[in-house]
Amino acid sequence: DQISVEVSGVLGNESTGEYYVISGAYATDLLRLDLVFDNSPIERLGEIPLSGNAAGNLFITGTVDSPDFIADLAIDDGRFNDGSIALRASLSLNDLQLAATDISVSLQSSRINNGNLTLDFADSSLTGTADFFGSIQNKSLQAALEVSGNFASALGKQNLLEIGASDFRLSASASSIVFGDPPRKDWIFDVTRTTSVV
Repeated sequence: DQISVEVSGVLGNESTGEYYVISGAYATDLLRLDLVFDNSPIERLGEIPLSGNAAGNLFITGTVDSPDFIADLAIDDGRFNDGSIALRASLSLNDLQLAATDISVSLQSSRINNGNLTLDFADSSLTGTADFFGSIQNKSLQAALEVSGNFASALGKQNLLEIGASDFRLSASASSIVFGDPPRKDWIFDVTRTTSVV
């Protein structure tokens, strides 16, 4: 027997501006779900150092056992521990990769723009770039950030949560550094974890 279901609805709170708009369908193990939300309290996720309200949208397609995700997320006027934070990013997860694009983060007086981070499931490789702007002792600091490397585990959409236990070898760098005079040399860091020891 085939089962076909369609859903749609709106849930909101006029006093806080919090709302959710959902629409979707399910038929023969295939699903589609579209969620739009605004002023959603982050505190509902539990005891984490991040607070504030989130806005964005989430689009889910594929099978029930292995869905694909596309999301846009924005946090304005948030708090991270005792500091102010604003964050925006686009996220996607499919059989090929996990990707975060158009990342921008402002934390106190520092910010990251044009951030992109990709975990490729074909070889469990991680690559990322971003532009950093900040200050140290009232001197402005700018740098181009880059990270690349590999995880030892064969990571994929089904076992993505195992990334926290996987060994890895990563290389991170800060180049095109602007911090007073004279020009600064590139900073390069190599990090390796073997059997969960960094």
